[in-house]
Amino acid sequence: ATARFFAPKVVTGRYRDLIRSETARLIGRLRAQGGADLDALSLDLAVTVAAEIVGLTESDSAAMAHRLETITSGGAQPRWAIGKLAMMLRRQWQVGHFLRKDVRPAIMARKSAPRDDVISHLIAEGYNDQEILVECLTYGAAGMITTREFITVAGWYLLENPDLRARFMAANDLGKVALLEEILRVEPVVGMIYRLMPDRPGVLGIDVRAANTDETVTGACPYGVDPDRNVAAKYGNAVMAFGDGEHRCPGAQVAMHEAAIFLEALLQVPGLRLERAPDIGWNA
Repeated sequence: ATARFFAPKVVTGRYRDLIRSETARLIGRLRAQGGADLDALSLDLAVTVAAEIVGLTESDSAAMAHRLETITSGGAQPRWAIGKLAMMLRRQWQVGHFLRKDVRPAIMARKSAPRDDVISHLIAEGYNDQEILVECLTYGAAGMITTREFITVAGWYLLENPDLRARFMAANDLGKVALLEEILRVEPVVGMIYRLMPDRPGVLGIDVRAANTDETVTGACPYGVDPDRNVAAKYGNAVMAFGDGEHRCPGAQVAMHEAAIFLEALLQVPGLRLERAPDIGWNA
């Protein structure tokens, strides 16, 4: 039911101007300062856009981004039971802080003045605060944190590979998105998807990286980014990077358009260069 907020026509009609204006603001900051952390720029953009779609607009966006990042970040699992308990309690406190500081102010504002956003829809459907919190955590993590990570990775690829960068800049809008989906196929932000099976006990784990580099799906050299790769239409250019079926990521169009608009503007900055490669970590 909430997929309508992320439909392609809605993205290009309602949110393209927002993405462009926020991109202009961030690129202006980059030019004024003479340098910037791509990770920070992309997080700022992703939070602003996703918050507008979801309705999380009644709190400080930078503080909200920090709270969401803290909740969703990985980390080594403690060995002892007391450490695991402490981690669980700390995470629950962080979620409660997100509820108090970000979600409830948005709910109160939407109850008095509904808008055309996800939270207003959930209120109209009778969701309580806890249920809306779960949805906001899902969209916050998916719409903000993962989009930020993808823009950073895609920017790294384009800055390090002049030929790939030239192909991206010369392509039309659809071509830019297709190239970004090829990068996402090789570098999926979510490497594993877990699903409960309705007719059997246990959990099914889908290795997204393995699926995305299956030669029977992608053709030869599956680990290379190939702008001319022709993946079968039934899979899509990103293969399993956005999931599939009824739980396929509804925000895929938003993420791709956001990345394409921002990276096009970024790569037009005169004298732009990569000062250093990003630090890389893995969350199993």
